[in-house]
Amino acid sequence: MGLLQKFEDSLDRVVNGAFAKAFKAEVQPVELAAALQRDVDDRASVLDRDRTVIPNVFHVELSDHDYKRLAVFKDALAAELATLVTTYAGEQHYTLLGEVRVTLSEDDELETGIFRVRSEAKAEVTSRAGVVEAAEPAPPASAAAAPSSAASAAPEATLSPYEQPAAQSHESSGSQSGGQPRLEVGGQAYPLLRAITLMGRGTDADIRVEDPGVSRKHCEIVVGNPAIIRDLKSTNGTFVDGIRIDESTLTEGAIVKLGGTAFTFRSS
Repeated sequence: MGLLQKFEDSLDRVVNGAFAKAFKAEVQPVELAAALQRDVDDRASVLDRDRTVIPNVFHVELSDHDYKRLAVFKDALAAELATLVTTYAGEQHYTLLGEVRVTLSEDDELETGIFRVRSEAKAEVTSRAGVVEAAEPAPPASAAAAPSSAASAAPEATLSPYEQPAAQSHESSGSQSGGQPRLEVGGQAYPLLRAITLMGRGTDADIRVEDPGVSRKHCEIVVGNPAIIRDLKSTNGTFVDGIRIDESTLTEGAIVKLGGTAFTFRSS
């Protein structure tokens, strides 16, 4: 049985067969599943021989009509879509840097039957009881997501199969290779794939640090030669090699500390 068929069967069981009766037209859940699977493949980014990272946060935008029709099953649908991406990542030996999350929202500019998928990378680091550890990657050989372009400033949008072909543009990232600047903690590497990487406890952070001593928008790292780290007026400060900074360059092996979480900077 194919992955999409398993998705349909699983979702149908969750909602007691309602999908088999309710979705005969407009946007159907399996179309969303296929779009996420296609987006994962299109945006897979090769970091080195052993790691190909993919997006792990997906925002599905629907027309007002389709959203209202799907809203009653929204939580079940989002959970099943996240499971599908996690399973597919494992099958393809992709790497996820954080938990897969899917949200559904409405866009009144979209017509019925048209939907859009925006995906991005959200790395997560968890700090508990004074012990810093990497957030558990989704099952073996699964992984964490990352944008397809190092300079990408916004999530890429994937349009539904019903959009005009000219609107369906994807940037292939398979050519990206080793030498990627990154932060390391607890045996896990977090590539700095954006031109500017936001770190903090907020859900909009590119690298989310779940540490009570970390502000929602704590600091940012600007990738360059050299790389630069800036404190964003955090409550407890940003430290580089034990010194509190407002702005500092980062050199190979520098220790960046936010709250009780310490990262090692690797330039390549």
